[in-house]
Amino acid sequence: MCCSHIIFCSKSGTEKEAVIITRPRGTTLEDDDLASLSEHSNITMALFLGTDKIRDIMTRIRMPSDTPVAVVYPASWKDEKIIQGTIKDIADKVEASEITKSTIIIIGNVVSPEEYVNSYLYSGNTPSSS
Repeated sequence: MCCSHIIFCSKSGTEKEAVIITRPRGTTLEDDDLASLSEHSNITMALFLGTDKIRDIMTRIRMPSDTPVAVVYPASWKDEKIIQGTIKDIADKVEASEITKSTIIIIGNVVSPEEYVNSYLYSGNTPSSS
């Protein structure tokens, strides 16, 4: 049996962080763990192969509805497009764009850099103890 997700974890200052790379259920994967994986705090989720299931995916994600989401098509190409929204409105935006494949869906505060705390690992600074 093959694993359908990969989890990378680290600790920065007093915060634990995780990036979960996974895919939604579909033709070759009968079920997924999106709901349970999304219950963890301070995570970023990256989903492949799910653009055509965006509405279903967002209804199963257990994060606040105002959590930032970006759908990137086709990532790193000259004609890359980034659709940004939140869990509550990204499905409407993606469906209006008529993009149905070849994307990565990124869910988490990392999508909104102004709200994201950068790692202290390489900065030379440490978090304040107050």
